[in-house]
Amino acid sequence: MQTMHFSSAFRRWLPFLTVCFILVLTFLILLPLKNPPSLDDGLRHVTIGRLMAENGISSVKGWGDFFFAGYFSQRNSDPWFLSDVLFMPLSRLPLVTALKISIVTSLTLILLSAWLFFRLLRLTPLATSSLLLLLACGEMPFYSRLFLARPFPLMTAIVILTVTAVLNRKWIALLPLLCIATLLSHLFVLPLGVAVIGALWLGSLREKKMAFRVAGAAVAGVLLGLLLHPSSLSYTHYLATVFIRIPFLFGRRADMGSEMYSAFSAGPSAAIPVTGALILMTIFALYTLGIPPKTLHKEGFSFVASLTALFLCAFLLWMRALDVLWPLLILTIALLIRIAPELPRKILLLFFSPPVKRITTIAPLVLLFFFSVYLQRTSAFFLRTNRLHALSRLHALSLIPPGSRVLNPDWGLFPLFFAVRPDLLYATGIDSNFTYLQDPEASALLALPDDLELHPEKPVPDISRWLSQLLTHFPAQYIAFPTQGKEKLVFLMRKSPLVKELSADTTLTIFEVLPQP
Repeated sequence: MQTMHFSSAFRRWLPFLTVCFILVLTFLILLPLKNPPSLDDGLRHVTIGRLMAENGISSVKGWGDFFFAGYFSQRNSDPWFLSDVLFMPLSRLPLVTALKISIVTSLTLILLSAWLFFRLLRLTPLATSSLLLLLACGEMPFYSRLFLARPFPLMTAIVILTVTAVLNRKWIALLPLLCIATLLSHLFVLPLGVAVIGALWLGSLREKKMAFRVAGAAVAGVLLGLLLHPSSLSYTHYLATVFIRIPFLFGRRADMGSEMYSAFSAGPSAAIPVTGALILMTIFALYTLGIPPKTLHKEGFSFVASLTALFLCAFLLWMRALDVLWPLLILTIALLIRIAPELPRKILLLFFSPPVKRITTIAPLVLLFFFSVYLQRTSAFFLRTNRLHALSRLHALSLIPPGSRVLNPDWGLFPLFFAVRPDLLYATGIDSNFTYLQDPEASALLALPDDLELHPEKPVPDISRWLSQLLTHFPAQYIAFPTQGKEKLVFLMRKSPLVKELSADTTLTIFEVLPQP
């Protein structure tokens, strides 16, 4: 009896222990890293949060404060306003520590929001733990993207909470959720879309009053968020003229960054086979267990499954949709298990002989094993590459006087430059498509450095003419770009009378633009 009591207590605590296990191992990966885990957007968000903490939130009007050209220099706003504000409490900590805390906090919010969903479905502790482990380690690109320290995981958690609120008819919760989402990021369109589709699902159940409440609360939350945003008009202009256009610039995929590529170009993904398994599980539930389609629809399976199908299509176009697709796949599986509790056991019986109970008991242990092995490999990878992320390698930027205008042709390095020297004004950053939409001719000129290295057979251009045209669009005082891969450009620019080499090492090259008569 004592053994049974302990076993029962252990099972009740299993989901909590699973969450702690995932978080502790993630912390152990981050702990030995002396440099930023990645040189991505997390750097710029933690830096602007520090500036807000030092000088006051109102001291930063938007990203236009840090650019002398491009969209934000003309329409100053911060589409990530609340995301940046949330970094303020971490401002007194070292930058690397702040990034690590952000990563662990983001993972915690995703796991807790999913755990709440599973609890409201009244899944068994064993099923809950298995699904939490599957969420964390089933799709490694999803887990690895958390190490970018971006605000995106916060939106993932809000999407999960939005689905939970709609299924449980907690329509009032949608107002603060959508308000917070709108202030967090322009990606509030994701939970807003979830709420709208949820309202349509409720309408199909003839719950018209609840459908209007859900839609109304979601829209009211967005409007309240826009009203509370410190630069509402500029933010709205950005949403209407830039944000909605960038994902559909398919002709510019080469300049958009890998996350905007199709899922087919990103390598193997567990999302595809898991989707196939979900389809087979659904067919099994319908035709073998005899679950009526009306039951699936009434219980919300059609609602969550339609969201999953929508984000699967988005994933096939844009890899970054994985941040929402993978959690939605897990939620859909959980809901199917809630509707047909005997489904896992029946499926296991097709492949294993009894006793099935023993197999289902060790399932979380198997997932724990694979998760631990992957984390060990992930830790080894980060330890091996982390030395390349040292911000001290950009010491040459200290040679540029404060407030100077710097042309950074490689837009992807803006977070790194900004973290080291937030007191400078930059020409490009955040996304190359901002430059393209604002000035297509300037965008074409910026392609020359890469073109020189990728196509050495082409005639060497007149570098002074190129610089003259480029400086017409970007009246910079300095030009800074990575040395590696740009050796030919460095050689040509040294011969131009328009610039003078200020510094050059294996990491960074800086040219000063000379006054022209």
